[in-house]
Amino acid sequence: MKVSEFKKLIREEVRKIIKEGTTMIFHYSKKSSEIDGDVKELQNKAQAFIKMARDKNYNISSNDSVLYFPNFKWSGGKQIIGPSLGIKAGSETMLINPIGSDKILKINEGLLVRFVKDGRIESYNLY
Repeated sequence: MKVSEFKKLIREEVRKIIKEGTTMIFHYSKKSSEIDGDVKELQNKAQAFIKMARDKNYNISSNDSVLYFPNFKWSGGKQIIGPSLGIKAGSETMLINPIGSDKILKINEGLLVRFVKDGRIESYNLY
């Protein structure tokens, strides 16, 4: 194998690892059974959020997980957004929707993964 071919293989593998790392956010989420409150009501709101995002032409697939954030804080805790839902849109974007609002925030998924993983943002998986 030529050195250039070997380097190309390494680059492809690194890209795969980076891409896989950004999709791990759902694995850091907790199960629905651990969520306080009425989970069914939250799931209904999640379905409405998916529909709203699709109506606004975001690329959301039908089998994506929806996350529930009991008290979403952003910008180092400066923005306290409150209870919110989140869903992956496209390859590296998370859409965050404060419950009871039509507002949609676009956040880099990789950054959110890091905040969920280190405990700065608490999240639960609804599905």
